[in-house]
Amino acid sequence: MLFYRTLVHALVILLCASVLSVLSDAAHIEGLKLVLALFDASHYLLFSFAAAAALNRQRALVLVLLVVAVIFTWPPDTERIVHVLLPIGAGVLVGTAAQQLFNDANRVRRTHGRPVQPLRPQPPAREPAPPPPDDDPRLFQ
Repeated sequence: MLFYRTLVHALVILLCASVLSVLSDAAHIEGLKLVLALFDASHYLLFSFAAAAALNRQRALVLVLLVVAVIFTWPPDTERIVHVLLPIGAGVLVGTAAQQLFNDANRVRRTHGRPVQPLRPQPPAREPAPPPPDDDPRLFQ
């Protein structure tokens, strides 16, 4: 079940990245085009799978993506490795950030913004003990 959820998340992220690429080309936004050019159209798949794996806390899938990416870029060429590993790293960062946002949104939705109540009632606060008396019998002799 978790695999299918990760696959669906990856497909949604891939669709969003592709739509963002088309919109940046149509709107002539040079900065966004430059950032998306680093990922390249074929590397959107790596980005989306890494983001989905980080979103669903699947570290093994991220490691498999890294190993497969390094194997496919063998012999190591600096430019090729950067163009393959950059989308994976960015996907992990985006997926982790999305996971934190989803967790916070779910917590707020569950509690309606109220502070979380402890499961057990807290014991009542007790008064501090009075200080010990200073009536040493040797003082009165």
